[in-house]
Amino acid sequence: MRLGTASGSGFVAEAGARIGAARAAYRAALSGIVRPVKTKVMLGDSTVAEQGTFDPGAVAAYYGRVAAGLAADGWSVRDAETTRSDDVRRTFSKFEAAEGRYVLSGHMSVQFRALLYYRPDYRVVECLRELDEIAGSESGDAAAAAAAAADGMVASHLRGAGLGAAAGAPGEEGALAAFEALYNDDSLLERAAEAAAGADAGRRRAAERKAALLGELDGLLVETYSTTDVMIDEARLVTGEEGLLLSLDLEMARGPAREASFDARRIPAAARAALLGRLGRLAGIMGEAAGGPPPAKPSQI
Repeated sequence: MRLGTASGSGFVAEAGARIGAARAAYRAALSGIVRPVKTKVMLGDSTVAEQGTFDPGAVAAYYGRVAAGLAADGWSVRDAETTRSDDVRRTFSKFEAAEGRYVLSGHMSVQFRALLYYRPDYRVVECLRELDEIAGSESGDAAAAAAAAADGMVASHLRGAGLGAAAGAPGEEGALAAFEALYNDDSLLERAAEAAAGADAGRRRAAERKAALLGELDGLLVETYSTTDVMIDEARLVTGEEGLLLSLDLEMARGPAREASFDARRIPAAARAALLGRLGRLAGIMGEAAGGPPPAKPSQI
């Protein structure tokens, strides 16, 4: 069963109050960590703007301190992980503890978004300008002009060999005359092929330069991160909403399996006291973990 709901009485209400305190401590700790810090970034049109961001590494560090506190209190904890789905990131950790036949399972998450910008570096402007020039040379008109130039080089070689009239004859006659001339003169064929290859080599060099510039721009990209300190539930987490989550479930172990459906009123007094004590200490663990060093400006920005 999910603990921490507003409804219920007896053990459920007492557990809910303790989990409410833990959530408040958790939110207070993370509010400072995810509070945005202004940093300068460059947009695609080369303008420089300010963007808010925080350091996801500070979230993972906080989870590490929480894990240490939970482990000292007898919980087993999974290391923090971060998942990615498009621009949505989620850093989370899971933990659990048993009291007799009853098992508490916890989940804490921060869901945030990552946005890409360029570093405010003049090299970005230079790369974008050169890419624009290459794109212009690759346009339809430029490509047609390059092809015409290559044809002109071949025709020039033919004229140099005294075959200008044959090369310029119309239709099949001219094509056949040029073919016979090239067929009968291996050196002329080689020179014509070299001329065409020179044009192709230029296009290859442009393609290689374009790939190099795109790779350099990729190295000049930075991510900024944004979220809110609003507490959300699993449904909103699944739909990609930004925010914080702390949830706890109580299950009853029955042999090798666990049974989530049971009557909380039938929990023995000793187990009930142990569970409530553990939940009561959870708020302290969440709060004490916030006592680490304050989050610094993200080093990757």
